[in-house]
Amino acid sequence: MSNPAKYDESAKRKYRRLFFFSLGLFVLFLLLEFLAVFIEVNGGARFKIQPYMVMFTVVLEFVAVPMMLVTGFIYARASIYLKRLKESGDSGESNELPAPVVSVNRPKTNRHASDSKIAAILYGCAFLLMLFGDLAFWYKWHAYESDYIVLLVLLLLYQSVFVIGFFIFLRQSNRQKYIDDVDGRVPGDNRKPRINLFTAVFVLVILCLIGGFGLIMANSMTRYIYRSRNSSYDKFPDQYIAGATMEVSSSDLVNGEWSFDLEERAPQIEFSEVEGAQYYVIYMVDESLYGTEHWYVDDLHTTSLEAGSDAGTYIGLEYGEDREPHVYSISVYALAGKPDSDWEIDMYNDSQYRPMDLYYDVLNVTRRGDPAEYGNVLAYGYISGTF
Repeated sequence: MSNPAKYDESAKRKYRRLFFFSLGLFVLFLLLEFLAVFIEVNGGARFKIQPYMVMFTVVLEFVAVPMMLVTGFIYARASIYLKRLKESGDSGESNELPAPVVSVNRPKTNRHASDSKIAAILYGCAFLLMLFGDLAFWYKWHAYESDYIVLLVLLLLYQSVFVIGFFIFLRQSNRQKYIDDVDGRVPGDNRKPRINLFTAVFVLVILCLIGGFGLIMANSMTRYIYRSRNSSYDKFPDQYIAGATMEVSSSDLVNGEWSFDLEERAPQIEFSEVEGAQYYVIYMVDESLYGTEHWYVDDLHTTSLEAGSDAGTYIGLEYGEDREPHVYSISVYALAGKPDSDWEIDMYNDSQYRPMDLYYDVLNVTRRGDPAEYGNVLAYGYISGTF
C-alpha cells in the first residue's frame, strides 16, 4: 500500500492563477463599492447606472470573497505540501493529477508529528478562550435575564467542536498510528496520513470567527430581550396605560374633559397610597404635542393636592394652534428611592418626555449601566382627558 501525493506543481500553478483571479475580482468589488458611495454622495439620482452597478457589486461580493478564500487556502496548502514533499525526497514534478504514487522507498521522516501536538494545544486554548467568553456572558446576565441559559447551552454545544478537535489532533501525534501526508507507506503499513498544521489552523480560524460571532449575537439577543421587558424598548403607549395599577382621580376631570380654568391653576389630584414608597412624582403632559410637559412635582410625600397647589412647576394648559382639543394626561409614580439618573426637567425650554419613557428610562432605573437595573417604581397610575 502506498500514500498517493495530493498535489503537484501543475496543480499549484492552477490554484495560484485562480487565487490571483479571485483577488482581482475582490479589488474590482472594492473599487465599485467606493464608486457607488461617491455617486451617492454626489447626487445618486442623476446617475441611472447606479442601481445596476450596486447589483453587480453585490454579485461580486458574494462570488469574489469566498472564491478568494478557498483558492488562497488551496494554493497555500499545495505550496506547503510540495515543499514538504521535496524535503521527503520527491520532486513533485508531475503534469497531471492524481500525482505519481509516492515511492515506497522514500525516507519516512514523520518529522511533522509535533504539528499535531501544536494543533491540539491551539484547539485547547481556543476552547478555553471561548469558555472565558461564556463565563463573562454568564456573569453579566445570570442575575438579570433567565433566557440567557438557552443561548449559553447553544454556545457550549457549538464550542464542543474545539474539544473534539483537541482530541483528534492529540491522537494524530501518535507516530505508531499516523504518518505525515507526504510520507510514503510500505505494503502492510496501515498508518493514516495526519492533517497538516496549516489546514488545522485555517479551520480553527473559521471556527473561532463563528464562535466569536455567536458570543456577540448571544449578548445582543439577551440585551434585546431584557430591554424589551424592562425598558421602553419595543413598547407602545397602550401597554404603559394597561400597566397602571394606582387609583388616580381629579375633580377637574369630568366626562373626559379638563376644567377650562386649568390655563391658570394646577388641577386637584388624589391617588392611592403605595406601601414602601418613599415619595411620589406627578407628571402632566400634552400628549397631542409629543409629550410637552405642563406639570412636574418631585419628592411628594402626600397622596393628594388641592386645586391651585403651588407644588412643583406648573404651566397652564392651552389650546393648540389648530384649535382642536388636545389630550392632556397625568401620571403618578410611587418610587422606592431616588432613581439613578441625571435627567432634569426644563418645561420653559419645551422639553419633551412621554410618560412611558419617563417611567421606563428614568424613574424606574435603580442603577444605570449595561445591563441597567430596574424596579425603582413600585406602581404608577394614569388618567387623561381633553382640553
